[in-house]
Amino acid sequence: MKLFLVLAMLSTTAMAETFKLPAGITFRAKGVGYDCGEFFTDYRPAPKKYADQKITFLQLAADKDLNTFLVEGTFPGTDGGLCTFGLFLNRSRDTKSMEIDHTEVVSTGSVEACTETKNWIDYNMSSMKYYASKRGIRFIAFEVMNEENDVCPNNTVRAVFDRR
Repeated sequence: MKLFLVLAMLSTTAMAETFKLPAGITFRAKGVGYDCGEFFTDYRPAPKKYADQKITFLQLAADKDLNTFLVEGTFPGTDGGLCTFGLFLNRSRDTKSMEIDHTEVVSTGSVEACTETKNWIDYNMSSMKYYASKRGIRFIAFEVMNEENDVCPNNTVRAVFDRR
């Protein structure tokens, strides 16, 4: 229930969007970095697992009913082109997670040069827990890793999105 309130208050700040949700985009939040599972702390660099793929999260978008979500980001293709991905997610209220529906990719080069990293995203982001900040209802975070890593001593790494 809290997520409904949080996401209902997400800003509709104008951001560039490459992909569209079928039900329309009502809410947006800008990708701002990574944290170690706690809001209002300093942002961390991308963990090696994500840094190696050179993935940048640009924005999070949600439909009016807060059932479907879209994470947009970029990574370089193997041919030097810029690949822009749209990770389409469905919210599971039972597990408090986002479950992948599908991923779309466009490229300034060949789309085939994006395939390896797109498949990596599909595998590594197929199901992610979600969190919303309590104070000010400003941040939304997805747990992108919960394993030993080079950034967070507690193993939890989250991609954070800011509604402002």
